Amino acid sequence: MNSKIYVGCTNQTTIIIKRLIYFKFSTNNETKMAFRNKPITICGNVLDNMNEAPRGLIDGVMQTYKVRIYWDRTYLNPTDDYIDPLAPWNEDGSTLQVRVGNPEVVTSNNSGYFEARHIPDLNHNPGKVNVTFYFENSTFYEPAWGMDVYEVWVHSMLLLTYGPNNKIFRNTTIAVTGKLYIDPTEDPQGGSGLPDKTVKLVWTDALGNITSLPDALTNSDGIFTVTVPIPRSHPLGVARLHASYGMEEKYGYFPYIKCENTTMFKVVSNTTITMENKTVFKGETVQITGIIRDDQNERPNVTLSISIHEYGIDGELGRVVTGIAGNFSYTYYVGWDKSVDNYTIIARFKGNADGDGSGWYLSSQGTCILNVMARTNITRLSVSELVRGEKFSVRGRLYEDWAGVEGAAVKAGEPVSIILGNRNLGNVPVSTEGDFLFVDMVPSDMPLGEVPLLLSYNGSAYKYSPSSNLTYVSISARTTIEFESISPNGTVTKGKTIIGYVVLRDDMGARLDNKTVSIYYSIGDSTDLVLISDNCTDSSGSVRFTWVFNDVQKVKRVIWAFFNGTTITLQNGTEVVMYHGDSTNYTFDYKIPVKTVPPDYTWVFILLFIILIALLIMWAIYEINKRRAIKNMQRIIRKAADQLVAGNAYAAVIFKAYRQLAATMKKYGYLRKDSETFREFEKAIRVALPIDTQSMDALLSVLEEARYSKHEMNENDRDRAIAALRAVQMSLQRVSLSQDQLARIQQSTKAIADEDEPEILVKDKSGLVKVDDTVLSSAPPSPVTPPVSPVPSGGPVGPAPMQQPQMPQQGMPPQQPPRYPN
Repeated sequence: MNSKIYVGCTNQTTIIIKRLIYFKFSTNNETKMAFRNKPITICGNVLDNMNEAPRGLIDGVMQTYKVRIYWDRTYLNPTDDYIDPLAPWNEDGSTLQVRVGNPEVVTSNNSGYFEARHIPDLNHNPGKVNVTFYFENSTFYEPAWGMDVYEVWVHSMLLLTYGPNNKIFRNTTIAVTGKLYIDPTEDPQGGSGLPDKTVKLVWTDALGNITSLPDALTNSDGIFTVTVPIPRSHPLGVARLHASYGMEEKYGYFPYIKCENTTMFKVVSNTTITMENKTVFKGETVQITGIIRDDQNERPNVTLSISIHEYGIDGELGRVVTGIAGNFSYTYYVGWDKSVDNYTIIARFKGNADGDGSGWYLSSQGTCILNVMARTNITRLSVSELVRGEKFSVRGRLYEDWAGVEGAAVKAGEPVSIILGNRNLGNVPVSTEGDFLFVDMVPSDMPLGEVPLLLSYNGSAYKYSPSSNLTYVSISARTTIEFESISPNGTVTKGKTIIGYVVLRDDMGARLDNKTVSIYYSIGDSTDLVLISDNCTDSSGSVRFTWVFNDVQKVKRVIWAFFNGTTITLQNGTEVVMYHGDSTNYTFDYKIPVKTVPPDYTWVFILLFIILIALLIMWAIYEINKRRAIKNMQRIIRKAADQLVAGNAYAAVIFKAYRQLAATMKKYGYLRKDSETFREFEKAIRVALPIDTQSMDALLSVLEEARYSKHEMNENDRDRAIAALRAVQMSLQRVSLSQDQLARIQQSTKAIADEDEPEILVKDKSGLVKVDDTVLSSAPPSPVTPPVSPVPSGGPVGPAPMQQPQMPQQGMPPQQPPRYPN
């Protein structure tokens, strides 16, 4: 309305209607569990009295609402310089509460939700904590206070320790050590032990069987020990030891969080691999087998991988998997180049208990001996002829048989037995090339014919297999054929029958019957043989034959006996000798008889007459020479005597006579040409002169004295010499008639020229008489005896009477000595 006094006016007043605020907190206490040194979220919702969250947009203006949160620190002793994200805040600074979050925690405009993070420090006591919430005054909402209860808890921890790998074995008792302690992250001391606490323990095996163990009580350090028996029948695998610590309160509300720990143990088993020693031949395969067993000597019921190795060779031969019964087998091929020897084969199980828990068997290995052998074969290269009682040789080779092919030689020294028939003749070692040579005598009592020859090798343990070579050979024997008797013996006459027996024997001396013996003959040195007979020996081994020679060749005859031997046929069709042949011969002188006529002995008488005449002539010549020698020596002696009588020098006459006598005896063979001693002269003259011993001794005495004496000869010596010479002269005259008669028979005999030479006496002016320039004497010569006249023919023959020398008559001149023929 208008007025002239008051101006109309209006007044608009804005009335702000505020709503009341309250806090709504979660009823889930688990979200209100706080832990030292671990963040916790403190949260809630702000609602108004309309049970709505404060609006964010009012009258077009976005509103912001703030909540202050305080953590009760009654049990803390903060200092002014304490640094914490929730630093103390109050207007007067006297509160013991801790401001949580920023000074203003903005709520959500949609739900009124707010939150702030807080970390209780390490020194915070366990227990309940009052948390205060303040909603600040706003335009449309009244301020409000709220409080919620949080709890500070402590985490306890359990630790179980046993070994480095927690492997345990059955049939043992283990001791496990544990510790109950505060979580180090929540303990100022970094994990203090909780003393006098009871820890419950439970053991669960791999099959899920649960065994409750006695409770353990911790000591002052929170440590405890529990013993766990592991029975023999405990299943292998992962077993679990579960330790737990339950809730305990202290100071009424201060809790320790229940803790538990489960430690896994591996119940494992040692393993044992057993293998069988194997023998295999080159070029063949062998199954290397074995069994793996656990610590209960039982076979695992799982498959295991096993590697196969050979000792000394790097790498593995192969890999096998066991059956569920623990057995395994590996096929191994042995090549031809592998040496004969013993080899160690190793089976290795690496174990499977170190992996991811899928295996419970520890590693092991087993060994076996693989004896690599070789099959052998014997080849007979050659065999010499086998004759009873004689040497024979067998040559062969022992080698490895590589599937029918000659392989490597066996090792040197391996023995090969030589068996002939049923007799083991001995062993022979093989050389480095596998060759052998056996030399021995064939037993003399071996049966003849075909016999087995066995070359046997018995093998060698762990090296070579036995082998043999059987062939059939022939035993033969030497034979002897000889003439048992033959008639006639030595000489056979034309037309006469020869009867002979030939005997055939073997090398044992036994006579052989029913054997063909051929009898031949040959003439002279001819090689042409003529068959006489061809017959078999009888039961006594003899053959009789007869033959008559009627030809006229005057040469020797030879009877020949031949045995050509016998043969047999071996099983292989080969024809061989059983009895060796032999031959012998007998030689005759062949005589052809002459016709029978009366014997004519005329030629015998003529021959005897001629022989007689020849003997007489020889005797006559001998006697003539003998008489000549005697006559010459008679002349020498007579002349010497006459010269002595004539007065010639004694020594010269006697010595000359000695020399002439010696020369004569040498000439007619009575004295050797080189004889010089007087004793030789004496022996010869005693033979040459047939005179009496006395006269001979006297002559020799004179001759020896004249030759060797040194004294002067006197008249007595001369007379004695003359007497000795005359005595010899007279003794020779007794046989002179017979000599003259013999001389007449040989009228044609002439005197030797030097014997007819006369002796000449020369007288020089002084009147000395010389003979051959030798001075004899100046005196006239002594008278000499005249020669004896020969007896007229037809008169008696005998010694002529010796005339006495006559002295010269008084008044007559002395006579000259006569000259005598020599």
